[in-house]
Amino acid sequence: MSPFRTGVTRPAAIPRDHGAENALIASVSPPRRKLHGPERYKKGMSGEYGMRGFTLGETLAVLAVFSILACIFAATLSRLVPAANLNHASRALVSLCRHARLEAIRTNGRTRLDCDSAANACSLTDRGNNRALSTLNFSELQHGISITRSFTTDFTSTGRATRAGTLTVRNAAGTTRSVVIRVSGGVVTR
Repeated sequence: MSPFRTGVTRPAAIPRDHGAENALIASVSPPRRKLHGPERYKKGMSGEYGMRGFTLGETLAVLAVFSILACIFAATLSRLVPAANLNHASRALVSLCRHARLEAIRTNGRTRLDCDSAANACSLTDRGNNRALSTLNFSELQHGISITRSFTTDFTSTGRATRAGTLTVRNAAGTTRSVVIRVSGGVVTR
């Protein structure tokens, strides 16, 4: 017979006496008090001190992750430094060319920009009195920065260059950056 049929009843549940069980549990273990706030860090529920620091395994795992990240960062940085030095050298050459142009306009004379690939340097000279104004030595820069060819031009009192040309700056890895001097006196990098 199915218990879902009408007219069929279940036997009544036998009431249990929980008082005897509770008395037995109380006599075996002391009552536990819940700890809240800072108390729970002093002594845990099991009677042991808890949450006081990191385990050796946790510390080693964090150190392993940080060492892997440091290796990745070092490899990336070692690739970026030569390119940054090449950019620095090309910007310094552009600055030197612009200085030559502005000096020619300021003195109402001629200023010579002379780049020598054998000496790996560029220099500025005031053509009126042959006074050296500035020198950029690429050998002093890191990662083997050099210029690929010699080039000479004069900037006039109107700010124009007597000769247009392209100077190429190269690092030891073979990466190059070009500095273009236009007849109008403009200097750009590519």
